[in-house]
Amino acid sequence: MIRRLQELRPMPASAAEWFTRRRGSRADPAFERAFEACLAADPEFQRQYALCEIAWDLSRQAAENLRVSLPEAPVRTIAPRRRWALGIGLAVSVLIAVIALWFTAAGPEPQAVRYATGAGEQRTITLADGSRITLNTRTGLEATIARDRREVVLESGEAFFEVVHDTSRPFRVLTSLGHVRVVGTRFGVYRRLHSVEVSTEQGLVRVSSVGLPETTSAVFVRPGESAVIAAPDARPHLRRSDLERIDNWRHQRLEFDAVPLAELLEEFSRYTPVPLHAANEEVGAVRVSGVFHIGNVAALSKTLQAAFGLVVRNSGSRGLIVERASVGRPDRKVKG
Repeated sequence: MIRRLQELRPMPASAAEWFTRRRGSRADPAFERAFEACLAADPEFQRQYALCEIAWDLSRQAAENLRVSLPEAPVRTIAPRRRWALGIGLAVSVLIAVIALWFTAAGPEPQAVRYATGAGEQRTITLADGSRITLNTRTGLEATIARDRREVVLESGEAFFEVVHDTSRPFRVLTSLGHVRVVGTRFGVYRRLHSVEVSTEQGLVRVSSVGLPETTSAVFVRPGESAVIAAPDARPHLRRSDLERIDNWRHQRLEFDAVPLAELLEEFSRYTPVPLHAANEEVGAVRVSGVFHIGNVAALSKTLQAAFGLVVRNSGSRGLIVERASVGRPDRKVKG
């Protein structure tokens, strides 16, 4: 009956009502679809909802700061009212004991745990809340799961997040250029040398820039979209995401469709201890198509030689050089 009454409740009329209903009830796929439809249809609704989230976070932090900063109330004793004073003293003692018990039960603040992968290494970790993170090659991050927050600092590289739904503890990913905030969803974050790219596979992801006010820089990234931040004071811009690329690396493969060899070698080198380079611009401009297993230099070398007349040579300090052994053959798609 209660479930039936909930279904008969009208949809919220304002951003504040949506925010309250989403925090106070269990995840409902139909309700979430209606919410995402409202976000897609009205930019002003997006802004108002973002303000609700920010106000909630700020008020909760302010309440926590007030609780921590409150001084211990003194007990005043007056001789004619000794019995009353003893009662007050006992009440204060009980209050202090309850607070001490609360802190003891809560335990110490969880410490950040660091995870990292080397060249060609991938790793999947499960956090204390059940969320999963898959680290791609050359990735470093720190994760903290506390009773009031879930937070990951992505220092470098690329990771894919599968976040357990929890409206009381939003999940945040922090980078030097921008921040990501979700309740529960699936998305990838790629920290490139000069930019950050956030791609959403499922759910809704909010992305904001570090150097701009959150109320003006935040954008919502829907499934199939990516938000790219090119500088700390640059607003994220949306574009179509390349989810196939993310799915490929998660299955340890790289796929290229008529891309310049120089571009292929740059991506391939993310997964190898020694970098690969084209010998010159002519070789780097050769268009290559293929599907390769990440980090398998031997297979790549055989493929380039058989299909394009190119050889891989160890140059020592410069790493591996790809050069032309003979007149190249026409481009064609191969598997290595």
